[in-house]
Amino acid sequence: MTVMLIEDDPLSLESLSSALTLNGFDTKGFSSPLEAVQEYDSIRTKVVITDFHLPHINGIGVLKEIKKKNPYAMVIVISGDGKKEISSGALAAGADAFFHKPIDIVKLIERMASAAYEPGETISSR
Repeated sequence: MTVMLIEDDPLSLESLSSALTLNGFDTKGFSSPLEAVQEYDSIRTKVVITDFHLPHINGIGVLKEIKKKNPYAMVIVISGDGKKEISSGALAAGADAFFHKPIDIVKLIERMASAAYEPGETISSR
């Protein structure tokens, strides 16, 4: 499964991409949220992981744009900011999950597992 990653910090983007790749995922990383949203139609991943604090549009803005394009996409918001309003705001806006940095990669992968199949899809139909 390919995962779209949106993170403006290059070190964080590379770290998360490497951790997911080591666990069998393909990743497509973007440092620009606007570019990621624009490219989503051509990539159409089942999972999008976006940082909350981004230039030009925050993680909730990314979430809303991705859900417009694909309401079944799993959008996970991440942040190093410990403010409760950020996590509760992201979840209230429709995020499928919220993770504080540093991310527990095992818990993240467990959460992403439910995105392996499209709604109505069964293992035999793959």
